[in-house]
Amino acid sequence: MWSRTGIFEAVCSWRSLYCAREDENFCAAFGMWRPHSSIGSQMLLCCRQGRNLEIVCRAELWRGLPWRSVAHSLRDCLNEHKGSKLALLKIDFRNAFNEVKRSHFVKAASEMFPAMSSWTEWCYGEASMLLYDHEHIIESRAGVQQGDPLGSLYFCCGIMAMVNDIQAMNPVYNKWYMDDGGIIGDVDLLKKVWDLLQTRGPALGLHLNPAKCEWSWLDPDCSEPCPIRLDGVSEEDQVKLIPHSQIQMLGVPLGNDGFVSDFVEKKLLGRLLDTVNRLVEFEDTQAAAYLLRVSFSIVRAVHFMRTTPLAQWREQASKFDGMIRNAIEKILGFPMDDTTFAQACLTPRLGGLGLRKVVEHADLAYHASWHEAKKEAKETWILPANLPADYLSQKDASFDFDEKMHRYLVDQADTRGAQRLRRVAPAALSLRSLVTRTAKKLCYAPETSKSPSPIASESLC
Repeated sequence: MWSRTGIFEAVCSWRSLYCAREDENFCAAFGMWRPHSSIGSQMLLCCRQGRNLEIVCRAELWRGLPWRSVAHSLRDCLNEHKGSKLALLKIDFRNAFNEVKRSHFVKAASEMFPAMSSWTEWCYGEASMLLYDHEHIIESRAGVQQGDPLGSLYFCCGIMAMVNDIQAMNPVYNKWYMDDGGIIGDVDLLKKVWDLLQTRGPALGLHLNPAKCEWSWLDPDCSEPCPIRLDGVSEEDQVKLIPHSQIQMLGVPLGNDGFVSDFVEKKLLGRLLDTVNRLVEFEDTQAAAYLLRVSFSIVRAVHFMRTTPLAQWREQASKFDGMIRNAIEKILGFPMDDTTFAQACLTPRLGGLGLRKVVEHADLAYHASWHEAKKEAKETWILPANLPADYLSQKDASFDFDEKMHRYLVDQADTRGAQRLRRVAPAALSLRSLVTRTAKKLCYAPETSKSPSPIASESLC
């Protein structure tokens, strides 16, 4: 039985392979807990275990890295090989988490993480009993348990051997985010990959779902059909042929400008207007304003801000900003002129409401995300046009922009207004910000001065 002392001399943090799609932070590991409990990812690991986790992170299974790395990497590969005779094959398995065989991933996890073997056997070595309607017992013999924070890690361990076999075929691209995989290669190679998944997958409890698998030619002008055809299967259950202009991965549109703008329009703005209107009618003004800021303002757009160039969806970003402005004005019952709303868009540390505009901060977010993903992937990517060569985190870049906007507002205000703006932004904030950014630069290349968004006036600089 593991104890909190002895070989576990300290609680060690590790980059958990369990992370939400929209959360780039990683869990830490601590204290004992009941198996399959949902109280948190708490578990004691040996201090040396962190090095073992790097094995998974170095493999082509990218659950150990933020999902955005897969999207940025695929976009770079698509641009580099555009017009070639290669193709992209996207893989999807049927109910993968519930059907992956425990005997396989328990063995793989124990070999990969020996210090966790006792824990893994305790959790998944035997079938667990599920009680239905207080009298019916159902034995759970396959898949990872829902609510298990280590379930994603165990799934990765179970599938990694097969992913490495695909990598041994030397495809141009081979990246997986859990059970969602993308492979780029020529037709013969991708057929071999399909055959491997068809023959080896069932033994692991992994069954292909052809209806959700996709084939895309990297040549936009190629009109040939998908070369993978299944005998005795209806057309709707065949592998789908997706045009080059409509490629997407993990909810990130990678196609042409028209497809990207329509995709963002549907995903970002589709149901938001109705939700925001209900928030406007909320009887508690303070609660409505708070919810708008933390749940329905720029945070809703961060997914696209960090993965998709703003030039492809600027119109949708402007619509989104207008929707948020209209909502806060109705909630507060106070129409704002452009200067007043510019202050409201500042961070609360500078006297604003934190309702940052997407059109002003999206480029900063994308630049930071691209550099972070490139560093994590340890790959050589082509630097996109208009993207700074040096790294600056999204937090620091956005705060720099807000500081410039604040100075601009001070310069444009009368004496009384300028004094009011200065008093809500003490100099100590700027000093702490400078110290923080200096410390962070130790991990990245030296930063260069950043200019504000094209929306801002040149006088901000």
